Amino acid sequence: MKKSLLIAFIILAVSNSFSQSVVINEIIPANLHVVTDEFGLYEDVIELYNAGSFPQSLQGFHLSDDSTDHFKWTFPNIILQPGQFLIVFASKKNLTNSTYCHTNFTLDANGEAILLTDVAGQVVDEISHAQVPADISYGLQPDGANNFFYFPTPTPGYTNNAAVSAAVLLDEPVFSNNAGFYTNSFQLSITHPDPQAEIHYTLDGSEPTLASPLYSSPITIQSRTGDANVYSVIPTTVAIYGWLPPWYGPLNEVFKCTPVRTRVFKNGSIPSRISTRTYFVDPDIFQRYPDIPVISLVTDPYYLFGLLWRTICTRILS
Repeated sequence: MKKSLLIAFIILAVSNSFSQSVVINEIIPANLHVVTDEFGLYEDVIELYNAGSFPQSLQGFHLSDDSTDHFKWTFPNIILQPGQFLIVFASKKNLTNSTYCHTNFTLDANGEAILLTDVAGQVVDEISHAQVPADISYGLQPDGANNFFYFPTPTPGYTNNAAVSAAVLLDEPVFSNNAGFYTNSFQLSITHPDPQAEIHYTLDGSEPTLASPLYSSPITIQSRTGDANVYSVIPTTVAIYGWLPPWYGPLNEVFKCTPVRTRVFKNGSIPSRISTRTYFVDPDIFQRYPDIPVISLVTDPYYLFGLLWRTICTRILS
């Protein structure tokens, strides 16, 4: 009996020591360009940090994004030294080796709780977050403290202490009109609850920046009839050795919509996520597609006919 109590006391002491030193220090729920794994892929990131003075074994401990399942993913035998950071890729690959760890789940950029639990499933640390935009992280500053911030330049595997941070992530703006079909032109109003925030927008599908037009008055959304064809006249095939058919441009004017993309900026705050609304305006719009579901996919022209197209052409020609 005494022996069992002693073992239980030792386990409890080790668990308490662990809980006081190892923390979830930073997360990147939408890692598009920040850091790659061993396969060269951009995966979601969970960073652990040993804020204590002694090495800590992670063997048998767990990570989870499900409050009902504390044993979702289990650590292998990894020793985290004092002041050391560990990157865990939340990739759903469920892989472990001496260098890289991959959980069996991914992160939700729209918000969730991430749990670090001990061998018994007791919560050692937890980080709960709301929406986190792409390539922005959320974590502690200083490392291992209790103050959470957003980081426009994430530091996975390195200290957060000197990183530029902001406590506020700006909300997305509010549109006066829902995306969809309209038979008549209208004035689109865009508002934000913070009067000091700036709303920047684009109408060509590009991603808004501080250099984009500043919203100051309602935008006229109207039929695009008469606008010249632009993207539809860009050749989308490359004739190589005669095995691809020749490209022909459209014979007539292509029906066009208006994509409105916005982002909110303010000094000292993290810019909001990009908001996109697509508007189709035509007197006969409901007769144009009477039985066909319509989906709007919006991307920056650079990605559609820039980097992506050059990459495809380069690989074909090489």
